[in-house]
Order: sequence, then C-alpha cells, then structure tokens
Amino acid sequence: MTKKEIVKIETPTFVDMGFILNCLGDLELALTKLRNGGFENFTLLAGKESDGTLFKHPGHLCEKHPGLICSFSPMVNNKFENLDLLYSQELGDTLIFYQHSPTESLYIHSAYQIMLKAFDYNALFISFPHNLKLAAEGILHQGHISFKSGLPALSYISEEAVVARDLELCRSIGNKLHFHQISSKRSVELIKRAKQEGVSVTCGVSAGHLLYTDKLVDGFNNEYRYLPPLREEEDRQALIEGVKDQTIDVISSGFFTSKITTGPFIQAEFTALPPDKIFPFIYNNLVTKNILTLDQVNQLLATNPRKILNLPASHKKFVHEFSEV
Repeated sequence: MTKKEIVKIETPTFVDMGFILNCLGDLELALTKLRNGGFENFTLLAGKESDGTLFKHPGHLCEKHPGLICSFSPMVNNKFENLDLLYSQELGDTLIFYQHSPTESLYIHSAYQIMLKAFDYNALFISFPHNLKLAAEGILHQGHISFKSGLPALSYISEEAVVARDLELCRSIGNKLHFHQISSKRSVELIKRAKQEGVSVTCGVSAGHLLYTDKLVDGFNNEYRYLPPLREEEDRQALIEGVKDQTIDVISSGFFTSKITTGPFIQAEFTALPPDKIFPFIYNNLVTKNILTLDQVNQLLATNPRKILNLPASHKKFVHEFSEV
C-alpha cells in the first residue's frame, strides 16, 4: 500500500453563503467546522430551536459570533410580522431575506411580496428552490434508485418550478436574487438564460452535488440524504459546466448535522458534506483531475460570495492540510 502524502494548499479565506442547522444547539460545532475548513464568514440561513420551530430572531447570534452573517425571515404565517425587528436588532451591513421553504411552501404571492420588500430594503433575497407541495413528501430523486427502493420520489419539478417562478418575479421587480443550491440540468439552463437576459440573479451549489449522484443513496446511506436530493450523472455534469461558464457563482455548505442519523433513511435528518471537508474533497476529486482549476474553486468559495454579499475584501490566507487521494 502506497503512503498517502499530505497536501498543503494556501487559499484566500472562504465565505459560506448558506448553512442550515438541524439543531440550533449545533451552532458552535458548525462554526468550528467552518473555520477549520478555511471559512472566515458564514451565513446562517435557518436553524431549529429545541422545540423544533425555526429561529426567527438572529440578531443576538451575530453579535456573539464574529464572522457570522444572519439571514432574516420577514414573514410569519404569510404575514410581515417580523419587519419591525429590523430596527431593533444589529444584523450587520448585509441584509438577507430568507424563507425556509423545506418546512413551509412559499406561495407565489408571498414570494412576490418578499421580493418587493427586498427591493425596498436593498436586501438580497435567498431562495431555497423547493416547493413542499410539489415535493409530495418525496425522499429520493425520481429515477431508477427511487423506483427500486419503493420510497416516495422527489421530482425535478419541485425545484425547477420555483426557479422559473422566482426568476420571473425578479425580472419584474428588479431585486437581487440568489438561489441557495440548485441540483438539476434544467435549473442551470433557466438561470443561464436569465443571466444572459440581464436578470440580477446568482446561484449556488453544494460540493456534494458536484461530486456525487443518487447512486450513492442505493442501500439507504443516511450520509447522502441531501436536499435538494442527489440527482443523475447528467445533472452533475451540467452543474460542473455551470461552474465553468459562471452560471453557478458559489459553493455553499447547506445542511449541517453534528451526527449522521442512524435508523430508517426516511426519518434521517438532511445532511451535506461537512464544511471542513469541502475544499479537500473538491481539490482531490475535481482540481487534481483537471475538471476545475484552483482559481475557479477560489472564485466559488471566496471571491464571488464576497461580491454577492458586499463584504469588504479580505487579505487573509488559510493553509489547508489534507491527505492526497
């Protein structure tokens, strides 16, 4: 057996444009993992309180944790009940509106109202392209693996319908729109065309969607229960091409869990590649194979997120040390 060599790569410090906590109590661990992965700034999109409800008062978290950027959920039960909090909390210079669609469908009239408010407040609206009703309690990507497993399937339409809808709303309103993570070939095509037509849109992808397909879910491995779900090889290749032609702007970490759930796949928490594994896995599997360049990866993880979030330039560097695969 050949000895694995330790690789040392220096990069700019990274910015995560979106992590989601399955449990708000995991925040400290998540931030440690992010910092160990070279991240200097990190955007918290959503987190569950101990009673299972989503947190809605992020200001105090930003004050306690340097580098943490908190999003703001302007709507509660489809009403703007939270906007007065904008005047009572320190949310930093970057204002982000976000509604957690995996737990409550964001209907078109609500999405329209939020984007209008985002335009008024000069806020960035981050859309999680997932429609709970269209998902129809699907668990796996709708394909051969879901058919074989007998579990409810999650079709493309639950993502792509939201992408198409929000692009048209953004085109009409003129607000700043960012899609948290996309996973399908069609989503890449829709966003690419919208960018060419001058729509103010950016989008992200998870590291896992650039690396894996739904074949890894065969056998119900809870480590790969992603949302959006892992899709087919054709989609993975389209995402990589979307990175290369700059349709896709950032890599964001997504769901964070402190421990992979044991037990039935259907009951497992959503998860993603741990933040401290993102760069090593991308480097070993995409950069060393000349699929992406190191410069492209730095654009995805450092340069582009700073531009989108209007963060000041950082001259800090981080040295990644990991085993060569």
